[in-house]
Amino acid sequence: GLPKNLQSKPWSSLSAEQKIERNYEEYLKYNDRPNRYLKDNDRPRNVNVGLPKNKSKARSERTTSNDVKSSSTRYDDYDYDRIGKRTRDTVKDHLHELSLSHRLLMQDILVNANLWHPDPKILTADYAFEGILGIPPPFDERTSRKAGASVSFVVCSDGTIQPITRAASKIEIKKAFGRGSEYGDGLPVVFSWPVLPSTVQRTDFECVLNTGRVVIPDGVSIYPNADYNERNTVVLVSPDFGNRKLPDEEGAVWVTQVRIVQDCNPLMLVGPKGLISGVGLTWENELHPYLSGPKLIASKITILNTQGDNGPPGFFSINNNDGRSIYGNAA
Repeated sequence: GLPKNLQSKPWSSLSAEQKIERNYEEYLKYNDRPNRYLKDNDRPRNVNVGLPKNKSKARSERTTSNDVKSSSTRYDDYDYDRIGKRTRDTVKDHLHELSLSHRLLMQDILVNANLWHPDPKILTADYAFEGILGIPPPFDERTSRKAGASVSFVVCSDGTIQPITRAASKIEIKKAFGRGSEYGDGLPVVFSWPVLPSTVQRTDFECVLNTGRVVIPDGVSIYPNADYNERNTVVLVSPDFGNRKLPDEEGAVWVTQVRIVQDCNPLMLVGPKGLISGVGLTWENELHPYLSGPKLIASKITILNTQGDNGPPGFFSINNNDGRSIYGNAA
């Protein structure tokens, strides 16, 4: 049990770690999100969830008659001795580390989201950017190029010149990924079904390197795939995913396996019949990403539908970029 002095101390006088210890059991019971989500929202649905009240009509038109059934186990039945540190890491993130903007981004809103395969699976999880996510101040062309990022300048229709780069500052990473990372690498994990954003934490992922080391990412986010009809890609960020050496060079490091593991709030996918746990899904990289190169993993031809092709306000999404906004009546 907890020491008596922790039980009797005023909440405001406790450190973050003491708050975690005192609220450990209470948090686990309260944070039974998928079960609580289903009980509080007992209505038929498919991949459209969590719409704002002013969208209720659109939601009712697109849901199905299938009742949602949860396949998840209650979290207080889990083996906490085995996942104790992972559980406490998740609690710590939620108590005081995740940025407000990240919580806004990770709301449970899915609209007209695509299902890319009949079964829940990871479609790809390849190493992407290296060392260019989370550049410390000053964040400018010089520091971006020094980190290894390309920087281009384009002339816009209004005559202004704008820099274009895939690099991101530490502040931008903190906003989008909830937690900071410095000179981080990016690794997008693409699922066949959209995720339930509130169940996505860094402790859901383990990345196994070619050296055998297991890395838990510094942060995770559905950014930049923030539109409500996208959300099947989760991007991981950490400076430890790899380097720019080819596999036959000494000291080369890259991710060989990505796996979804159990924590106190398991990652959930949203399928045609409701929520299903993603725990146990894995992806094996048979080839080094620099050698295998980018590849097309899925495509779909659909009738134009702009519903859900927008996201949270602010920098999280580029709105008005759907077919109708670009092509007008010709779309």
